[in-house]
Amino acid sequence: MNPLRWVGVFLTVFLLVASFLVEPVQAQERDQKGMMSREKMEKRIDMMRKWRLMEKMNVGDEVYDRLFPVLAKYKNERKFLQKERVGVIQELRKAIQQDQPVESLLQKFVQLKAKKAELSKNKMSELQKILIPQQLAKFIVVSHEFDKDIWHMISERDHRMKQMMMEHKKKMMGNGSEPGEGSGNDKAEGSGSDQFE
Repeated sequence: MNPLRWVGVFLTVFLLVASFLVEPVQAQERDQKGMMSREKMEKRIDMMRKWRLMEKMNVGDEVYDRLFPVLAKYKNERKFLQKERVGVIQELRKAIQQDQPVESLLQKFVQLKAKKAELSKNKMSELQKILIPQQLAKFIVVSHEFDKDIWHMISERDHRMKQMMMEHKKKMMGNGSEPGEGSGNDKAEGSGSDQFE
């Protein structure tokens, strides 16, 4: 790989990782919730994923130039299916609460699962045209390890954020805040994420 490209990638990712560490402080000043926008976080994660693949796979630039557009394409399609899935689940929840028929919604849900499986199959087929078997195997392992690492990083970041918010509330109460401030009602709620597996 071109050495100058390596230097550029390294500096970019170094700044991205650093921003993950300082973001909670900046976010608290900017927003009481202190949460990074989903779009901003996704862009950072995508850049870190590219760097990890480039670091571990060690293939030529021409391979990366073909690989990354394919990954972006299927990420967008998967994201669209996930959005549809969330919508169907919301409709199911509403139908259950109102005691309405759910058969058609269940059929939609099954169809989305089938589309997701077809999407994964098509993605693998395209990757096989770009990577030789050994490279593809390494891609799968590296991607799996990266996903584990990034979610651990996000979890740690959220934990630090909650600690900072709690410390901030304690200081406010210690400075003579009104009784209503810093109550348990202000406790940050955890947000679950639907994994489209």
